Amino acid sequence: KKPFPEDAILPAALKSAAEEAAKAAEEAAAAAAAEAEAEAKRLAEEQAAQEAEALKAAEAEIAAEGSDADNSDADADKKEGDA
Repeated sequence: KKPFPEDAILPAALKSAAEEAAKAAEEAAAAAAAEAEAEAKRLAEEQAAQEAEALKAAEAEIAAEGSDADNSDADADKKEGDA
């Protein structure tokens, strides 16, 4: 089959339908791109929230370890003073 020449004379209705189809395809592509962007943003926000939660948990663990170390030092000082 030969490709349809771009400069061919088309009936107005056929040309209009082709333009509408091209416009609909562009709109569908734009909608798909917007949807993909929204999904990427949602995933990034979800990941950021998970990382923030993990950071919070790590900070709490470090704080707990720090207070345990402080208590251990106090107990060691107390035992040395008793001896």
